[in-house]
Amino acid sequence: MGQLIIVYIFVNILSVVMVNMLAGIFNLGDATNYLDTIIPNFIIFLYIIKEYKVSIMHQLSQYKMKNNIVVIVAVVLMFLCDVIFSSLGIGTKTSANQQLVLSMFTDNNFINFFIIITISFVAPIVEEMFFRYHLVSKFNQRDIWLWVVLSSLIFGLMHAGFNLPNLAQYSIHGLLFALTYLKTKNIMVPIYVHIINNSIATLAFFIS
Repeated sequence: MGQLIIVYIFVNILSVVMVNMLAGIFNLGDATNYLDTIIPNFIIFLYIIKEYKVSIMHQLSQYKMKNNIVVIVAVVLMFLCDVIFSSLGIGTKTSANQQLVLSMFTDNNFINFFIIITISFVAPIVEEMFFRYHLVSKFNQRDIWLWVVLSSLIFGLMHAGFNLPNLAQYSIHGLLFALTYLKTKNIMVPIYVHIINNSIATLAFFIS
């Protein structure tokens, strides 16, 4: 059960180190903005497909139509969270996700395609399998709420660092992902919420 955690941490650290080394050698410039996101996510995604295909297919077969209500409610709550942060002046004019999208896109449409796939599809699956399927559900159930809070904070830190407004936004998003999983006991629910939320941020980038 701890293999994915080890793989997730190892691949992310190794990718950051390798990308920064290559950036120094080949002067990659802004390429580091997307390479250290695309590379580890695709590697971990392939690992998940290989090792957890049966579990994911089982979760898909157990998905119930009423779970769609949970998905919709969670997406709306995340949108309201971003609106509240922005209106109070403690967040940003764009959501934290949109800021991430803005920092990654380039003038190369081929690269942008992989960025879109990573943000909208690959990263949500990878992150939900790591943060919710493992950090929340695979540890001592007696301390489940401790792991819900911790996983949400770690999720926030990995996305926003110590930028407090964005850290709070991402942590709240992480908490909502965890609550949808606890409510439905189906990992596909937070995965769908995450895919929709990230896709909205990507779409908003192109609209604006």
